[in-house]
Order: sequence, then structure tokens, then C-alpha cells
Amino acid sequence: MEFTLLLATAGLAIGLAAWVLLHHKDLPAALVAVVIAIAALGIWSSGDARREELRGELQEARERIAALEATPAQRGFSDETRAAIVEGLSTFVGPTAFVLANASDLETTEYAREIASILKDAGWDVPSSFGMTYAPLMLPGYEDSPTGVIFGVASEVPDAFAASVFNVFREGGVDIVRGPHWPGTDHPISILVGPPRQN
Repeated sequence: MEFTLLLATAGLAIGLAAWVLLHHKDLPAALVAVVIAIAALGIWSSGDARREELRGELQEARERIAALEATPAQRGFSDETRAAIVEGLSTFVGPTAFVLANASDLETTEYAREIASILKDAGWDVPSSFGMTYAPLMLPGYEDSPTGVIFGVASEVPDAFAASVFNVFREGGVDIVRGPHWPGTDHPISILVGPPRQN
């Protein structure tokens, strides 16, 4: 509709210029008509280019929104949740744990750092620099690098103790599952932190 109207305007202006030259030989008036025609076409051209630019920006915005929606939320702990987990873990005397994360994933690394900090605040013996690796974290029984938080215990750890610690994390909202113990540590408890689990 807009395109047809602008073309009609340009055609009318050009026709007017021709009519002026044919009947009145008035060159300035003809030039004005030609300028109107050129301006009309220019407005349409720039308007069309701007519309294309806006369409591109809109598509880019849609893609960004889709990417944000597909990105899992940043994991973390509120002050209340953190305090509750610390209190629950502090009831166990002298436990040690090893926390491991893939250092190539910033969100995963920060979440692992928070878990290690909670364990320390609860009086647990945790290495001052928790384990980080750039290689895929592979566990026995897993075809791919695991996601979420994997809670593993050595064979000498009593089942009741392991279940109690595991439940403290679960009740604190941690997406944690029981899994094999990390073979590369002497600590009786291993907590492997992978990327967020996709729902």
C-alpha cells in the first residue's frame, strides 16, 4: 500500500514536470516537480532501509531473549538457606570432603566455591583450593560429563552418615544426587559440581 502510494506520487510529479515543460516551457517549475519526484523516491528508499534495519534489530532482540530463556538460572544460596545448611552440617564432627568442578564453566565454578565455603563454615575439612579441572569430569557409570551435583562417599563411610549429609543438602534446595565416589581423592566424601541439570 505504502509502496504503491509513493510510486504514484513520484509518477505524478514526473508527469507534472513533463506537462509544465510541454505547455508552459517553465523550466524552474519543471525542476521543482522533478525534485518532488526524487524526494518521494528517496523517502521511500530510506524508509524501506530503515524498516529492514528495524527488522534486523528486532530479530536480534528475539534471539537474545531466546538465548536468555534457554540459559539456566544462576545457582546460589540465600542467606537463610546458607545458614540452614551450615547448621545442619555442623552437627557432624570432624568430617572431610573434596569439592571438584570444571574450571571452564564460570557458573559451575562459582557454585562449587559456594558449596566449599559452606562446608568450611560448618567446620568441615575442605582443601583450601578446591579441585578444578579443564578436562571433562568423568565418573564411572556415566557416559557423559555429569550435570548437577554428584555426592559420592568412600566405602568406609557409614551409610547412615552419608544419607544424613546428603539430606542436609537436599533440604537446602541443592540439586544433588548420589553417585560414585571421585577416584582421585583421599577424602571420604566427594562433591562433584557439574553444569546445571536441564529440566
